[in-house]
Amino acid sequence: MAPQERVVLRLRSVSMRYAAGAEVLHDIDLTLKAGSFRFLVGPSGAGKTSLLRVIGLSVPISRGSITLFGRDVAGLDPGQLARLRRRIGIVFQDFRLLDHLTAFDNVALPLRINGVSEDAVSRLVSELLAWMGLETLAPLPPPELSIGERQLVAVARAVITRPDLLLADEPLSNVDTQRAERLMYLFTELHRRGTAVLLATHSNELLQRHRFPILEMVAGRLRSGSLSSPLAAVD
Repeated sequence: MAPQERVVLRLRSVSMRYAAGAEVLHDIDLTLKAGSFRFLVGPSGAGKTSLLRVIGLSVPISRGSITLFGRDVAGLDPGQLARLRRRIGIVFQDFRLLDHLTAFDNVALPLRINGVSEDAVSRLVSELLAWMGLETLAPLPPPELSIGERQLVAVARAVITRPDLLLADEPLSNVDTQRAERLMYLFTELHRRGTAVLLATHSNELLQRHRFPILEMVAGRLRSGSLSSPLAAVD
């Protein structure tokens, strides 16, 4: 099987609820192949963030099945799930940076968890922060950074390992136009090199400039479409 044909993610009839509440996701079917890029759109409360949390294995599902990198996640032990998570880069809306670590060490954390040597960590993190214009922020902890700077650090942490799957929840919402374009260049380069990218956004301008296929969340249900025809197939 060619790398670009490899299935990275498959959801089948997935539903999810928080605790004992009503379901917030209903019968989601989704397949992402290596190197695919999808925008995830929909109004606030439609379920976009919940879907990303399900895919990132942050919350359990109530029905259906999830297959990641060829493994059905049902029944996997904590160690096996942790190994799958290491292949996923996630940009959360609340960033989830560790306040007691510097910006450098936040970005370095996934590499260190993966056992990368300190020489390689120093080189890779320094190069990425410099490319993103963040080198002067490397020694600062997140509380000393602006919201936009924290978002950039969160993106850097998510992509530093060149993950097989990147989940990004409004990753451009707090940065200026120039930096947003640089981040989109980074995401599209990862996609060209084989990373499957699922990016949630409210920006119609972003959808117009980058004509990747669109997945739309409507009241907890997923449908696929395009700018011209919301119900047109994308695969």
